Amino acid sequence: MMAISVLLQLLVLLVVLSPCNSFNPFISRRSIIKSAIAAPLFTPLASQAKEPRPPPLPFEDLKDYFHNELEPVRAWVEKGDMESIKEFTKGFDIEGRKRTMIPLYKTLPSEMPVDGKLLSPETLRVVRVAKDESPKDLALRLSNGVTWDLIGLSKWARADGAGGVDEGMKWLDTIEGEVAAFVDVGAVYGGGEKKM
Repeated sequence: MMAISVLLQLLVLLVVLSPCNSFNPFISRRSIIKSAIAAPLFTPLASQAKEPRPPPLPFEDLKDYFHNELEPVRAWVEKGDMESIKEFTKGFDIEGRKRTMIPLYKTLPSEMPVDGKLLSPETLRVVRVAKDESPKDLALRLSNGVTWDLIGLSKWARADGAGGVDEGMKWLDTIEGEVAAFVDVGAVYGGGEKKM
């Protein structure tokens, strides 16, 4: 982008300063006016800084955040409001999951393996811990699981609730279970407080 701007400025200077018919060593009023008009048009623009992102939620507040965000979705599932569910799932993966879970999982250690004995029984019901899996890898797997559950909820809504209300509630319960397991991993390995 900068190279194009420089080339355009050089082109304007060549056109403005070089006379058409013959070489004239004197600068005329016409060439000064042309330069004065062209100069502001080809000045580089100041770059705009990105707005700073808000700090991520702590692990302790994540479960409440997801519960509050999913509460209206439960009502939509019960009412059969499939359009609202589709709109919610479209934006919530970015707004809800990526902006809350991804910054937190990056704070977890990746060198040490997870000790399943330190995690709660509820977490172990939600996810099986692989041998030599780090807390960071486990948290990423749980975060990705939330994405797949949102996709499942969206597919359920696009199929006009095939499988009934219980199927929609199952997807929401699975999301909340994975978020609770994510919070548990963060509480054990990330320094957050356990909030059950």
